[in-house]
Amino acid sequence: MSQANSLNATLGRVDNVTKGNTSVPPPPGELSTSERAQVGGYVTIMVIGVTLNLMVILLVVFRKVPRKNMTLFVVNMAVADLLSLSLEPTHMIYTIISRSYKWIGGDTVSIGLCKAFSLLINSLTWVSLLTLLIISLERFKAVSSTVHLSSLSRCGLASLIAVSWVVSFGLNAVALVKCAVQEMGEYYMCDCGQAIDSSIIFLVTNGVYLILVISILSINLEIVRRLVHSQAAIDLPAAQQERRQKKFRSAVRMVLSSLLIYTLCVSPLYIFLSIYRVQYLLNIVILESNLSAVSVYLFFFAFHANSAIGPVVYFIFLDDFRIGLRSVLSGSPEHNKRRESTQQSNISTSTRQTVTASSQEAIDRENSLGDNNTRQNITGNSNKAIDLGKNLDSITMRGEEEITGNTNIAMEPDEREHSLDNTSL
Repeated sequence: MSQANSLNATLGRVDNVTKGNTSVPPPPGELSTSERAQVGGYVTIMVIGVTLNLMVILLVVFRKVPRKNMTLFVVNMAVADLLSLSLEPTHMIYTIISRSYKWIGGDTVSIGLCKAFSLLINSLTWVSLLTLLIISLERFKAVSSTVHLSSLSRCGLASLIAVSWVVSFGLNAVALVKCAVQEMGEYYMCDCGQAIDSSIIFLVTNGVYLILVISILSINLEIVRRLVHSQAAIDLPAAQQERRQKKFRSAVRMVLSSLLIYTLCVSPLYIFLSIYRVQYLLNIVILESNLSAVSVYLFFFAFHANSAIGPVVYFIFLDDFRIGLRSVLSGSPEHNKRRESTQQSNISTSTRQTVTASSQEAIDRENSLGDNNTRQNITGNSNKAIDLGKNLDSITMRGEEEITGNTNIAMEPDEREHSLDNTSL
């Protein structure tokens, strides 16, 4: 069993277990100042985290951000964080307000929901960690190659995303066996309990967590080391090498920052629960059992803060998300005009290349034919093709001037406002 539903077995009922009273929940009453602060903290982190993660997802859904492999991996982490923030903090708020771990019932459907709930809240955090590992391995593969590698196919991308979920569920599948609804006198409770086998599995998964963190850190440090050395070995223009290096550095910074936040937020709870498992297995006392509810709350608050901070890292280190967010918040069409200008420029360049190729083909045919009349016809066609290319260039320049003019017109109110501000000063 992993971190989350251990609340019932090792943390939330610690006072009741030591006193031998687990049958009747305390009657609900007015919340204390500490309890109100805990509820307020959970609500705050839920609102911020759900809003930011939902924004990351919607930016990609509505194509404000290009659907690259990196952005889809980020969406995968955002979906996992969104679900994590929607499930366990809600359950904890209910627990604080009702002062009990009362479950919805004891029938078959309630038991199934208990198992599914326990599996989800224990697995969702692993999805982000495994996705960071996949991103790191993909970047390491690319930076280690001296040739240009083909982009990951959509099928391969979907397979890797599916792997991050399947492995996460597999590491926590013990919840399907150990977690169940128990009758506690006057009410039912979804509980995973403590047992020797589940405690051992919990410690093993914590070992896997430690290995993953060290692996991700090592891979990205190696990427940084190889990034400079690999540039000289790749036969690319200087400008293209600079763009490539910038892209890799942004990805590495995002991964390392996410890993640092993940480790700082998640590790305290993992360490705390591991100590309780060791105490149970070895029948020794390492930590006192009479921990306050505030101490328990701080561990879980830090744990879920990771899901709320993650999107901030994406907006800081990934240009696509930063530009997409800026275009949405600014409400100006400048970003769209720039994109249209770029697309029109690309179309005109492609057309110009086609016309040039036709002109060159006509000249080649002229050189290969000996008949003067045929040569004159081909030369005429060549000149027409060249004139067509010039006309396209002229049309393109007028289109770009119109777009630039529209942009300047759109910016004039801001400039007038800026001049008024300077006058007032």
